Amino acid sequence: MNSTEKLTVFNHIHDELILSSLENCRSNPQKGIDFAEEAILLSIDESHEMAQAKVCKGACQVWLGDYDSALKNLFEPLQLLESYDDTKFQSHTFYHIFCAFYF
Repeated sequence: MNSTEKLTVFNHIHDELILSSLENCRSNPQKGIDFAEEAILLSIDESHEMAQAKVCKGACQVWLGDYDSALKNLFEPLQLLESYDDTKFQSHTFYHIFCAFYF
């Protein structure tokens, strides 16, 4: 397997973990955190993938009522998401920050 194929496999695995985390965010937030933590372990520090994984973990923490940890994991990746122009994950982040303060 060449490096391009390995990167494609990595991206697919990461995307599946992120999607699984988001799908479980409200209904089973602990399971969502588990998926997000797997994505974090696969990610390089300060990467786009790491930023997405932290947002997923923070979103799940909101629904568990762990607001301090959630806000930490939601605020940290904001600049990185902005630098990647990832408006979808910026929106997820802002929504869950709102939820943390609302609840």
